[in-house]
Amino acid sequence: MIVNDLEKNFISAVVYVHNHEDVILNYLTSIVACLKQHFENSEVIVVNDDSSDQTVNIIKKFKQTTSDISISIIHLSNFHGVEEAMIAGSDLAIGDFVFEFDKCHIPLNETIIMDAYYKCLQGNDVVFVSSNKKGPMLASAFYRIFNNNVNQYKIYSDIFKVVSRRGINRINSLYKKIPYRKAVYANCGLHTALLTFDTDTSLNTYSKDVLNSNIKVGITSLMLFTNVAFKVAAIITFFMMVVSLLTIVYVIYDIVQFGVIGSGWASLMAFMAFSFFAVFLLITIILKYLSIMLDLNFKNRKYLIESIEKL
Repeated sequence: MIVNDLEKNFISAVVYVHNHEDVILNYLTSIVACLKQHFENSEVIVVNDDSSDQTVNIIKKFKQTTSDISISIIHLSNFHGVEEAMIAGSDLAIGDFVFEFDKCHIPLNETIIMDAYYKCLQGNDVVFVSSNKKGPMLASAFYRIFNNNVNQYKIYSDIFKVVSRRGINRINSLYKKIPYRKAVYANCGLHTALLTFDTDTSLNTYSKDVLNSNIKVGITSLMLFTNVAFKVAAIITFFMMVVSLLTIVYVIYDIVQFGVIGSGWASLMAFMAFSFFAVFLLITIILKYLSIMLDLNFKNRKYLIESIEKL
């Protein structure tokens, strides 16, 4: 009697590619070897984000040598960026657990892939796998600003993620659009975990298109998920208020001391300072209103349930 000790959960591996001809073969080989060795049923979904090199041809040749696993390629009509491309792959995935691999330039090993999977089985619906190596300065600054301006959860640079089917269903029920998967996953109300491992590969290997896309996503995320814009507007408003008050005090002093305002510049400065204060106060109010409207329209529901216990 042959005992099949492979994992019974269906696994989907979503892989992002954009001109990764130099690394995609080894990367796919590592993923497929791990899936075939440990899981009874699995699929690989490659999202081709408008690659212009030989990436797709390399993937097709690789599939010819690996007939016992399903490999699909989603060809995006134009460059979308990592976030939208990975969402397209996750929408097609049917697995009980979905691995999201969006950094092909960082080599993977079987141990860390399986550690992330087992971490999910311990009751975590989202597992982030990060590197112990310090990331690029721009990314570090983004995470520092982001984490200092949100409540209840933190996000970090990661190499890949594992999301349970329950986690994906939760995200789809909560949000109409997912601009930044990491923040949405961390704030979904389910259990999350962070694993770290050592890597010698640079974390700063991005094409110009991907880097520009990531910067845009970062700015959008700060606007949507944090109160950075409101804080900046509030600080500027407070500064202009102080300037207005000091200018008014000076004008009053000028009138009391000399009886009239000599040159007229002081009154002009007071008027300008007060005007700027009023403008920035209005901007602050508008930003707060817009943040509320974004929250109401961006999310399908306000409450988050971690679990339901039936007695």
